[in-house]
Amino acid sequence: LALDVVAGEMALPEPGDGSDWQSGMRALAVTWRAAMLAHPWAVRIYADYLNIGPNSVRFSARALEIARTSPLSETDAMAALSAIFQYAYGFTSTEVNWAEKADQAGTTTEGLVAALREHLHA
Repeated sequence: LALDVVAGEMALPEPGDGSDWQSGMRALAVTWRAAMLAHPWAVRIYADYLNIGPNSVRFSARALEIARTSPLSETDAMAALSAIFQYAYGFTSTEVNWAEKADQAGTTTEGLVAALREHLHA
């Protein structure tokens, strides 16, 4: 249920808002990422729990609707949807991990990267 609360914070593109399917998919990925960054604990458990609450189902249904408006076949549209969200999940997981390591080191992600570069070039 906690993951469903997070899903409820995601802004979904409205049907018929004039955007194309690519813009719709981008908007979904961006809002998903923003929710995960706002709740870093969520990205860690996202794959561990069936997220079937009403907000999550609404998100998934909208994602399917958008994917089906693409010119792709049903199979390719579902593959594209999966690829986009696997990428978003992987990238966001890494982003959250770096931000936490930087926080533990008392710096920013950029500061941590700079320190690592300096150490590696020494």
